[in-house]
Amino acid sequence: MRECRVHIIIVAVLSLAAAAYQVYYVHHPLESVYADMRGYIERAWDLVGAPSVVPYERFYPPGTHYLFALVFAVFGYSAGFATIALLQILFLTAANVFSYQIAVLLFSNNRAALVLASVLSVFLPRVALVSFYVAEPLFLFLITSGQLLLLHALTKQPSRTAIYVSGLLFGFAIITKGQALAFTAGAVAVMLLPRFRHVRRLSLLFVFGAALPVVSISAINSNIAGRPMLSVAANDMFNSYLGQSQRRGIGCYDDSSNTFYFFHNNNSYFNELLSAPMAIRASILDRDYFRRATLKLWSDQPLIQLVRSLNNIRELFLPELYWPLRDVKQQEKSAAWSAWIWSWVSFILGSWGLALAVRRGRWTWQICFITIPLLGIAAMAFVSMGQPRYLVPFQFHIMLLSMPVLCSFDLLLSTRLRGALS
Repeated sequence: MRECRVHIIIVAVLSLAAAAYQVYYVHHPLESVYADMRGYIERAWDLVGAPSVVPYERFYPPGTHYLFALVFAVFGYSAGFATIALLQILFLTAANVFSYQIAVLLFSNNRAALVLASVLSVFLPRVALVSFYVAEPLFLFLITSGQLLLLHALTKQPSRTAIYVSGLLFGFAIITKGQALAFTAGAVAVMLLPRFRHVRRLSLLFVFGAALPVVSISAINSNIAGRPMLSVAANDMFNSYLGQSQRRGIGCYDDSSNTFYFFHNNNSYFNELLSAPMAIRASILDRDYFRRATLKLWSDQPLIQLVRSLNNIRELFLPELYWPLRDVKQQEKSAAWSAWIWSWVSFILGSWGLALAVRRGRWTWQICFITIPLLGIAAMAFVSMGQPRYLVPFQFHIMLLSMPVLCSFDLLLSTRLRGALS
């Protein structure tokens, strides 16, 4: 227990130091208030200064700008920016500490978990998230805290409250980023495994907790739209069509509101085969329109769409530097090298770890916990698009696949050390 506390302090200090250096000495979030980052800030300030919500507010998942709005309401506009920057540092630090504890609960090896969490704490593409006003720091905090609470209830002491609160955290993550659905599917699947039949009846509490924020936001969106709907955000169908049509960008002109919105495909900087941008006469909020348009692509050219969808998965896992980090020129090369090295090392160690688990017949439920979210985000990329940034919250799970290897090395080194001392 004492060793575990020391490790937590090490991970926390590493994370705080790396994130604080990134924000205050390399690239402060105020240097990149444009595009998505500006959108989060503007929507948050609109909620504080003009609570009459406009229809476009339901295009994005609201979790991040709800939090930012709360900060602005408490601290004001100027101090709010600094407070959000500090909160993002704390969110990422907590997520790294929780990741260490998750690794310990999964594989019961403190030293191997420390190695993994230490790498995670200084991995530049992850650390650099705090340089932007984006959803990922909050998202990582919600997911890892929910996972840790759930794993503690599954492996230590079953608790109705813990499982319900865990579900609630996953629900808040869903209304922050849609990719949380992949993590939620993994959590539910693990709870239904035969090993955890003693808590299976409590899985409904988890689902109820996760559904509560989703239903609440759907009610708000229904009120905005003037009709019942079960939708956290309208951008899911638009992104699907943007990814499936393989366009460099799509603009939408809405006659009824006389508004025009244009969004780029962020993979255009490395995918030179994307088609030219296009403009259509439709509301960007019309999920039914984009659903029909995507299905039409599949019915007209199924083989081409299959190739495009498989390519979306390939692009998701490419060692390309994600946007907006690639716009930070002073870190572009170092971050790109970090992403490339991490990609190959994690692939080799992850494959090795998976092979060890299968050959030894161990860590079955742990591998399910790790791989189901990875399969989930791959499936989401298949039906939508695969931006490298989408993979960032899942990099921890890819690294977890290497834990069987790290545990084996730790056992080998410990055995040899004891032999040398004796």
